[in-house]
Amino acid sequence: VELPGNACARTVKTTFNEPTYNIGLNWKITPDSLAYIVHRRGYRAGGFNVRARSPLDFTPFDPEIVTDVEIGFKNDFRIGDVSARTNIALYHQWYDDVQRNVTINSMVNGIPLQSSTVFNAAKAKLYGVELLAELEFTPSFSVRANYSYTENSYDEYLNPSDGTDLSDNRFPDTPRNQGSLSARYLLPLPNTIGDIATVLTWYAQSSFDFVDVNLPPYTVADGYSLLNASVTWDSVFGSNLSLMAFG
Repeated sequence: VELPGNACARTVKTTFNEPTYNIGLNWKITPDSLAYIVHRRGYRAGGFNVRARSPLDFTPFDPEIVTDVEIGFKNDFRIGDVSARTNIALYHQWYDDVQRNVTINSMVNGIPLQSSTVFNAAKAKLYGVELLAELEFTPSFSVRANYSYTENSYDEYLNPSDGTDLSDNRFPDTPRNQGSLSARYLLPLPNTIGDIATVLTWYAQSSFDFVDVNLPPYTVADGYSLLNASVTWDSVFGSNLSLMAFG
């Protein structure tokens, strides 16, 4: 059956406006140490579901808004002949009108339809800590370690299709624990050869859900670790050429 063009088209329009800001206070305790506190507000615009198949899908979803508070401390110091640096940051985020993707089951003219729809899943909280430590034993050899812990929870998350309570779901692609340890060594070579540096990095993270609606164990990716290595050769024989090999 051939339908007129206007039977398959719909024009929709809306406007979103939200203020954003960043307010911070720094305290340089000594020339090599800094404490800070910062408060921010940001947002991502709302929109329409471009693959809408039912009246519910055509309802625009609102912007999502995040406000946060972060406090941190940065310090450079020496341990004998070794240069050291430590950074720590603690944060808490309040997340309103979280945009989430869910499956909507509906009936249109007696026909069951299923569609994937973005809607606003009420409120959520995120908080965590980030740590960084660096040691420079010589100008040619240094080691870096970092770690982060991230926790999140929904205050309310109801499927608009059937009212299912999804408040116990975790954020997708957000492992609680992740960190890395790396070492860099610059080979002692004449300037005429160039700079050759080797880097070895070990990265690890805990398990995480990879979709918005958690159905463990089917939607859980196991934690894993990676070992990466690279060799970089800058200014090859004094030229403007650089080479890298990695795996």
